[in-house]
Amino acid sequence: MEGADGPGRVLGELLRQQLDGNLGHLLEQAIAHYEVVARNLTTVSDTYPFRRDDQEAAAADDRALTTVGILRQAHDAESAGLGCLAELADKLGG
Repeated sequence: MEGADGPGRVLGELLRQQLDGNLGHLLEQAIAHYEVVARNLTTVSDTYPFRRDDQEAAAADDRALTTVGILRQAHDAESAGLGCLAELADKLGG
């Protein structure tokens, strides 16, 4: 996951400077949603690191149930972010 000064944050700031207040707000909403996605996917990756052939597969337990919930949150945040980006694209295009 990127830090607060990562490339995505810098790009977001440059785009916000080019957009009027209303469109900049949509971009900020999309960025916030994708930050949730990034946090959730990092949590999943930390919980279930890539399995090498010499490692045993993780058993379905409380971690698995928690992970399913985290993935649902990431999905919901990504869907919301895509909605913001679609609205932004419509406003920029027309």
